[in-house]
Amino acid sequence: MEILLSAEKLVSIFLSILILLISLISKRVYRSWLAPGVVFSLAWFVYTFIPLLGAWYIPITPWGVSFIFLYCASFSLGGLFFVKSNAYAQILPTPSSTSDFRQNHCLSTFAMGFSLIVLICMLINLYIQGFTLESLIFSPLSSGLRYLLLRYDGLLIKNVFLSIDTTLNYVAICLAGATFSHQRNRLRSALLVATCFAPSILHLILYADKGTLFLGIAVFYGAILTSRIARSEHALITLKTLKVLAPCALLSIFLILIAFLSRTHGTPQPEKISHIIFYFNSYFFGHLYAFSDWINHYVLGISATTFSLPKDYTSGHYTFLVLMQQIETESTVPDGFYSEYYRYSNLLQSNIYTMFRGVIQDFGISGSLLFAFGTGLVFHYCYLKLKNMRQVLINSAIYTFFFCYTYNSFLISMFSWSNPLLAIIVAYCFLEVFTRGWKYKKSYPNKFRTDRC
Repeated sequence: MEILLSAEKLVSIFLSILILLISLISKRVYRSWLAPGVVFSLAWFVYTFIPLLGAWYIPITPWGVSFIFLYCASFSLGGLFFVKSNAYAQILPTPSSTSDFRQNHCLSTFAMGFSLIVLICMLINLYIQGFTLESLIFSPLSSGLRYLLLRYDGLLIKNVFLSIDTTLNYVAICLAGATFSHQRNRLRSALLVATCFAPSILHLILYADKGTLFLGIAVFYGAILTSRIARSEHALITLKTLKVLAPCALLSIFLILIAFLSRTHGTPQPEKISHIIFYFNSYFFGHLYAFSDWINHYVLGISATTFSLPKDYTSGHYTFLVLMQQIETESTVPDGFYSEYYRYSNLLQSNIYTMFRGVIQDFGISGSLLFAFGTGLVFHYCYLKLKNMRQVLINSAIYTFFFCYTYNSFLISMFSWSNPLLAIIVAYCFLEVFTRGWKYKKSYPNKFRTDRC
């Protein structure tokens, strides 16, 4: 049995390396590390390869990684329609008006101002939920655990400040990412990053919400890449961004470990380490093993977990949940999206089945590959338009959304999460108004000063 498990694990690792090969081939075809096919495949190499090695003793069948390989290949093929255009397109210089509004202090000041509004809304929301300032200051981890239990039990009091807090947080981070590469003062750059990520860090501590911080990093980096594409740069990672993202990643992992420790409150000391390992495996590796178990049930009817499959295709219910809830009022999902939990011994438990489970339930395996091809087609088209400075703001918003879509694909479909989608739309509308106002100022230089905000 151990030999069989090792063989299946090795086949899965080989398929994961093939996903990396798709990324490398796409880079050669599209001539850029920032092409959607390259980014998506590279992300899923990381999402598969690290869990396969990091949780070696947990069994897995190759069906899950096989489907992911086919999905990445279909997504990357979506850009082949634009290969000729992508290869020979003239890269136009960034318009001076765009350069002006990105380089001045005004936009970054708005970003920091929005973050301060988010912090105020957080405090008001926590007050409404019954938390005192004393408990937040002196017992932040206990407060976070209490807030988590309220959320799991459905006892949170809905209020407008919670909605503003969640949405405006991503707007501030998006604006910060759009201006970060154009900051000339290191101190201001550090202040911008610290201010705009402070709410996400407090979300992690006081709300016990890990997802907001990591999605915030994805929004921030996606916004950075849009400005990089506009400058005709093709690097996915540079030394400057690495200096920012590496400390952010290490700090995020450290804070998550603290959050895991808060969940072991009251647990005997010898059991704390095993609990932390369990939480770590579940959060970082669970998606791949849970999805592989589910698709094994979908294809062969064999799985370690009992699953209930819909009798018919659900036609977008899971992939486009936000839209479906507007069309069909009965369109709901359980808390956590799926009610079944995949568990392996005391090492891992997860109800995260990646976005691929929802896409397959909605459209079937062949339909999901067509969906991958279609989304790849759209994202590659918008990337090409952005690369050639056509309709910059709307295509920047779409590319930022694509980056979040890629990050979030190990959880659920990004089209099923309303707050980040709404935040990117709000950020786009704000930038549209801002640039029009900035152009108006430049048209009347004697009436307005455009060197400072």
